[in-house]
Amino acid sequence: MARLGKRGAKKAGGLIMKVSVKLPLRPGVKYYTLGGKPVQIYFTKAGGDYPIHGAVFNHEILEWVMISFTPQGRLSITGRSELDIAFEEWTPEDKELVWCWNNEDRFVRELKFYDAKNHCVFRNLDGDRGGKKYDNYAPFEYEYPEWAKEAYEELKNGKGERNED
Repeated sequence: MARLGKRGAKKAGGLIMKVSVKLPLRPGVKYYTLGGKPVQIYFTKAGGDYPIHGAVFNHEILEWVMISFTPQGRLSITGRSELDIAFEEWTPEDKELVWCWNNEDRFVRELKFYDAKNHCVFRNLDGDRGGKKYDNYAPFEYEYPEWAKEAYEELKNGKGERNED
């Protein structure tokens, strides 16, 4: 059985291995899994094979599910998973369909196109930039609905795109 020694050193079979997490985890930064699910990181120095403790939001049951990760942010030692942490901070791209909401909106999420030039959402589907700014943005993880596909094509082709400065 492995024992923790001084300074987080792990003794296993006569070998001493350092267990440390040197990932770019920063408090207050929103992280997502490779599959786009929100991740909350609680603790990064638990030791053992899964020293990162946190939770992943499960959209099917609408709850946070506790989970542990390897020092590399993986769910499993043996391979990659959609639940592995994507350590690069997610930033919406211009004209990307996103969920958006303000902190006081406990039960409301709006689906809008993101205006990366102004760091907000488009005012409408006619391409007017400089719309409302929200406290939170999250990636839309599903196939676009038909209305969004049509609107995206128009935005992508620059139809009706107007800059409202």
